[in-house]
Amino acid sequence: MLTEKCNFQCTYCFESGLMDIAPHMTLEVLEGTVKAIIEASPCERVSIQWFGGEPLLRWNLIAHGMDLFEDAVAEKRISGVNYSLTTNGSLATPAIAERMARESIQVFVSVDGPQDVNDLSRIDRLGRGTYDRAIQGYRTLADHGVDVGLLVTVSPETLSGLSSSIAHLIESEGLRRIGINTPQPTENGWDVDGALLASEIVKIIRFCDERGVKLIAPGMRALRGLGTKTPHVDDCRAPGGEMAVSVDTFGRMSGCIVSWVEGRPWNKDEITHQSLARFEMQKSASTVQDVCDGCIAEAICGGPCHLELALRGLNPERCAFYQTLMYESLMSLRRFNS
Repeated sequence: MLTEKCNFQCTYCFESGLMDIAPHMTLEVLEGTVKAIIEASPCERVSIQWFGGEPLLRWNLIAHGMDLFEDAVAEKRISGVNYSLTTNGSLATPAIAERMARESIQVFVSVDGPQDVNDLSRIDRLGRGTYDRAIQGYRTLADHGVDVGLLVTVSPETLSGLSSSIAHLIESEGLRRIGINTPQPTENGWDVDGALLASEIVKIIRFCDERGVKLIAPGMRALRGLGTKTPHVDDCRAPGGEMAVSVDTFGRMSGCIVSWVEGRPWNKDEITHQSLARFEMQKSASTVQDVCDGCIAEAICGGPCHLELALRGLNPERCAFYQTLMYESLMSLRRFNS
């Protein structure tokens, strides 16, 4: 987490309350964090996601951090690094794009649909729509060879047209990769209808599969488990399946990549080999509840995430999502992506 600050002010942003009060990560904290990650991962390949706020506000830190990791690879302290980054796209320049392409950074630019859909929620601090700036940033990155896709956040207002919005983005920009954010857990559960989200996801899977577009979306790893007849009961991981942790702007580590609140669901800790192992053990603990017994989705859902348990317990909309995803997939999909 390089910064909580952002030059946009999207209406649904879960970090909006911290935007004007939380500090940037300092150079000293960045260097200490990189050093701790390297020492905790001897001879391993590490995966780093540069996150914000808007991470490109701290591009100088990103560039310096990549230099440090590059030195560690050259010195054989780690075997390699995979980078990813999510941005609103507005600060992307040709120089930034060239460095991203050299470092093989996987980038997502946040765009929620066609201009009329995107600009409902993704606005700047003056209340203006951001679609044109985001798409221009995407095109700058794509034109310089960056592995870039678009990332969609779903809201109650945009859910019913989600599959149409995805189709528009893919066809208008010639996308080869697109992502959909998982709804964020709250004390009230998800703020979107879980069953309707699942139905839209099933349509999108078929659309992307027919066009060879890579889709990263809620439920995809569970469906791959269904396709390979492998139970999927551990969903507290990054999209690639890695055990993930987050590091805040003060350099403190949390086992949860969504919540940075102390004790929700775990206390923060220093980055060490031992603390990473402890978080992995905690994150792998089963959260299946007694009421899950007999559910059609039990073997691909795994129960509520640890944050949901801390906030409210079982999340009815998440249950409806996995139940509908399972049923509609079995009824309508011919095959699942591997």
